[in-house]
Amino acid sequence: MATVETPGELATAGSTRADTTSPPESRRHLRRNTALTIGEIVSFSIAAAFFDASTVLVGFVATLTASTALLGLVPTIFQVGIGLPQLAAARFLARRPRKMPFLIAASLFRNAPIFLLAGFAWTRPEPTALLVAFFVCYALFSLGVGAESVAWIDIFAKIAPAARRGQISAIGRTAANICSFAAGLLVARVLSSEEQFPRNYALLFLVTGLLLTVAFVVFAFVREPIDPAPIPAESPRGAPDDRSILAQGRQVWRQDRRFRGLFWARVLYVAHLVAIPFYLRYARDVVGVDDASIGLFVSASMLGQLLANGVWGWVSARFGNGRVVQAALGIAAIIPLYVLLTPALPQGAFLLVYVAIGAVVASEFIGWMNLLLEIAPAPRRPLYISLQGTLLLPANLLPLFGGIALNILPYRIFFPIIAIALAIGCALVSRLGRGSADGEVVAGA
Repeated sequence: MATVETPGELATAGSTRADTTSPPESRRHLRRNTALTIGEIVSFSIAAAFFDASTVLVGFVATLTASTALLGLVPTIFQVGIGLPQLAAARFLARRPRKMPFLIAASLFRNAPIFLLAGFAWTRPEPTALLVAFFVCYALFSLGVGAESVAWIDIFAKIAPAARRGQISAIGRTAANICSFAAGLLVARVLSSEEQFPRNYALLFLVTGLLLTVAFVVFAFVREPIDPAPIPAESPRGAPDDRSILAQGRQVWRQDRRFRGLFWARVLYVAHLVAIPFYLRYARDVVGVDDASIGLFVSASMLGQLLANGVWGWVSARFGNGRVVQAALGIAAIIPLYVLLTPALPQGAFLLVYVAIGAVVASEFIGWMNLLLEIAPAPRRPLYISLQGTLLLPANLLPLFGGIALNILPYRIFFPIIAIALAIGCALVSRLGRGSADGEVVAGA
């Protein structure tokens, strides 16, 4: 899967697909698919709470090494890993009438490294070996997520009518955030026994693998509509052809102004990912929090997502997905400046950092992904999704360079640079306008 969140009027999916089922049967399929999709969202999201990159994984790596470069490598590996296979996945899926077999295979590939990492950590190996094993397993996991996400998003767009996507996502995310809030408290309890390291983390990794397995098994029972024969590649609105996907990607870049604008805003959003690992390091080194607080930060992040889901859904429906993205970038720009103030505040004030991070995370699908789906013509969805992921690969190396930069720059300079980049991204999104995949653009997003 990939991350799943909520509302917005999206480009109508399925307008090019023939519906051969009767209305009552269609309604039964919709109810079944809706329930299974919500179940998958909840299972995946709880798994993500136990494997949270901004808290659990950063805390794990920070316990094994003091290197800021290696801390920056955590988000770098994930972002690069999910981007690398996406064009290949889109090319493979473009002419397959069903995406589910590919999704199942990619999910199995995604889950296996988590179980291997859990087993290896349980043996209490030497720290350097455990660190190497973590990065290898995390890289394989990320590649699996990247390949699977292209199929997941396309299936979701097929089975969920445009008018219901926001509702389905909102219900799933709300239930998931409530459960994940409780999961964060469990994480805090597990990590409070520091003498159990690394077996306490091994337990978290095992639970993650089990929940991810539940997620893909549940989603495998979805009744996926069969795509019709693909539109010829020479059609300007056609599906990406095996031999011309790169050429079509260049065509999209040249002709779609909104896609280019969204891409550059997304590049600036990477500054938020650059900063995330170092918020926890700052909390440890400067504010003085302990490992037990990591679980509380997970719960705070889930609370932020829970609160933001409804707000972002309303903003998306009332003002457009662009406004959601703008607001999220604005919050992300404030976070690093607030972090610099926390040493003078009570220690509990640092929880607000992760509440705000949760609100930004909630914008991933409600704002960013819905805005991309709004821009992308339905037959070219896999191309747009994979093209953005592939083009972002160089930018996704920035967290690694951020870690290196922290060896030179103090926090009081590093964090304001992050804030400025995000503020520029916020201004850039305001120029995108509102529109649809058919190219009509109106002012105001």
